[in-house]
Amino acid sequence: MNINTTVWNEKFTFWLPLYINYKHWKKSSKVLIKQVNNYMYSNDRQCHDEFGKKYHPDNDIHEKGEICHNNEIKVNPYYIVDIYTTFMTNIIVDIMKGETHLSLKVLEGFCQIYRTFYQLTLDYPNIKAIIDEKIKNFIKKPQHRHKTYTPNLGNILMMLTISEEYSWTDMRKHYLEESGDRNIMWILKTHPEINKITESSKMVEYLEKIFKVTSVGKKLLLFNLYFVNQVIGDDKHKFIRTLDNNYGFPTDELKTQFQTDISSINGIETHNDFYKRLDIYAPNNEILAQKIIFSKERSNRKGYNKGIVTEDVKKEKELDWERVEKE
Repeated sequence: MNINTTVWNEKFTFWLPLYINYKHWKKSSKVLIKQVNNYMYSNDRQCHDEFGKKYHPDNDIHEKGEICHNNEIKVNPYYIVDIYTTFMTNIIVDIMKGETHLSLKVLEGFCQIYRTFYQLTLDYPNIKAIIDEKIKNFIKKPQHRHKTYTPNLGNILMMLTISEEYSWTDMRKHYLEESGDRNIMWILKTHPEINKITESSKMVEYLEKIFKVTSVGKKLLLFNLYFVNQVIGDDKHKFIRTLDNNYGFPTDELKTQFQTDISSINGIETHNDFYKRLDIYAPNNEILAQKIIFSKERSNRKGYNKGIVTEDVKKEKELDWERVEKE
């Protein structure tokens, strides 16, 4: 058919089959595995196992996670996790940036990609085991929250759409802390003088400016959570049945609610608005300022601000992770 452009008239090189129904899936899943391997090789991509080890297509198939459709087609399950969580996160970024009518198209794409990812975890339970292990390590081991182990925080949130063992409540505290640490780089790029501030009374004066700098990241977090908690929800099986009854497309009711909700998320203008959307207690300005100071200190120690911060800070390999956890 020689189709090489998307519905948005953008060129593409690789494509992945979608789950339409089980009869179709029995044939298309083999093509999908081949395409995953082709993509990983051609883009020289790497992904991380639960121990933070990087896997490259030229490496052997991971001995604990080999997927085989037959004796010829093999794929590392970490590739599946990496590709689909990244795919879903990127779709949400497009929704956040796009017009409403385009966002509805992307919502449809998200639902279809999720349905395919979910089917892979049903066919190969080791994928779900890998996801649960990654989430568990993120929650229980502070070093696994570092960029070395978790390069993209959005991906760990997308894993919650698959996990039956963990929810947002389980990781909320650690996720928000790590997200705050990573935001410091953007804050210091815009307001480098903040790195010298050690008193909360002085930091309070910058709270409005800090929100403006970090608002895009905050909205992205809210969009990610919206898909985890509102679009898919706690009853994943029910959501899958709904998609199957509609050939992978969201219902009209969901589309209508979606338009209202994305407008609400895009409308946040203050720290209090952000915490209200998270449905957690908003700290007063003094406490919020102190949190930012703690984030700045942790972020510097983790090595997140190299090239921005000029004074000596501890390198990440020297971090005492037990002490970081206590703090």
